[in-house]
Amino acid sequence: MVDELAASENEDCSGVTSVLYAGSKPISIVLSLKSGHILAPWMLAYDPEFSHFSPGTIEWIALFEEATARGVEIVDFGYGDKRYKQRFGTGSYMVGAGAVWASRLESGTRSAYRSVRFRDKQR
Repeated sequence: MVDELAASENEDCSGVTSVLYAGSKPISIVLSLKSGHILAPWMLAYDPEFSHFSPGTIEWIALFEEATARGVEIVDFGYGDKRYKQRFGTGSYMVGAGAVWASRLESGTRSAYRSVRFRDKQR
């Protein structure tokens, strides 16, 4: 699937790979999904040996510059409040989530987990 996305030139959904190199060694990579003018980073990785150089930050800045040059208007970081999302984000919007469970046991287990988790957060 990743190979197909990377090779796709479909405007509705394609993969975009961004790699940061130190010499000939790749030290950071971001695989994103692109749809029209929206880019959604999907999988990210960096070589921890180079962490003191902040390869992720350098990678993001390069990705933003190239994305802008290619007509991307929105980089959607997805759900969550990770530090890099707060650092680079300029806005947010509400998203919904849900699930459909195959059995009553799964549904009951999930409901019990959520009620305990919610109760613990209120304390």
